Amino acid sequence: MIPLFLMHDRFCKAFLSFFLRRTGVMVEATEAFAFETNEEGQDPALNLVDHIRPDNSSETVREAARRAFLQLAQPTIETGKPAALGIEKARPGIVPQFCLIFPLVFKEQLVGVFGFICRCKDMDMARKHVEMVYKYLPRDDS
Repeated sequence: MIPLFLMHDRFCKAFLSFFLRRTGVMVEATEAFAFETNEEGQDPALNLVDHIRPDNSSETVREAARRAFLQLAQPTIETGKPAALGIEKARPGIVPQFCLIFPLVFKEQLVGVFGFICRCKDMDMARKHVEMVYKYLPRDDS
């Protein structure tokens, strides 16, 4: 029999992976990340829960992508508000990339962050993706 606390942890991680995959399809993401905090406090560390990148990138490339995401996400994490950030300028024939970032805050504490890399025709479309995803997120609005 699996101890309840392990089942809870396994369920949460499985559900988050499912959520990342489904939401990634909704926003046409090329990459998705989820991190959880490992402690409470002013500056909690973020641990990887899932990283979806459907290519054959080496672990070195994947690790660099995770570090880049966390670096991009840091200002958004500090505000606790979701955001869309442009990470690539529009070029003829190429739709620019955006990073959609969603800090998860509960009782005024950061409990995790997730994000998606996707192509959008412009910042307005990227913000619409953020709004669409944000309305389905659990929030502690107390």
